[in-house]
Amino acid sequence: GGSRPTEFLPDRGLLLRHGTSLSLMALVADWLNASEEFEQVDPSADWEKWASRGQDLSLYYAALIDPAEDGRGAVRACLRAVLDGVPVPAPPHNARLIIDYVATALEARGMGLASLLVSFVTRAAASLSPPANLYVVATEDSCVYWMGRGYVLEVSER
Repeated sequence: GGSRPTEFLPDRGLLLRHGTSLSLMALVADWLNASEEFEQVDPSADWEKWASRGQDLSLYYAALIDPAEDGRGAVRACLRAVLDGVPVPAPPHNARLIIDYVATALEARGMGLASLLVSFVTRAAASLSPPANLYVVATEDSCVYWMGRGYVLEVSER
């Protein structure tokens, strides 16, 4: 729908920024690289990888940001999804929203921030007409988390 790319969540005191903007992509990549939990994230290489798979793909980010801080230090959690066929899927397919990763800052874990981001994109996928199919690219470590949220495990040979 026509949701604004930034909204304030008063119950959390955080901003939810979301969309496909390059500035949001750069902020999330900078934060992930500083967190040392991920291998170096190179947004342009990532983009090339996904763009080479089809014209209808775009990278979508949702991040929870502390408005009292600046730059990458303000990011509390982020989610990245690949949008396929949004806004208009190629018939006969529905649009797909593929959650690529969810990450939470160490100091912000256990507060439900990852779940908040997942719920947000789940609602966004459901709000499309027809609703988008929702998938997750999960590591072995995260399968229990996703299966506990109703996702069905499909094993790929990658």
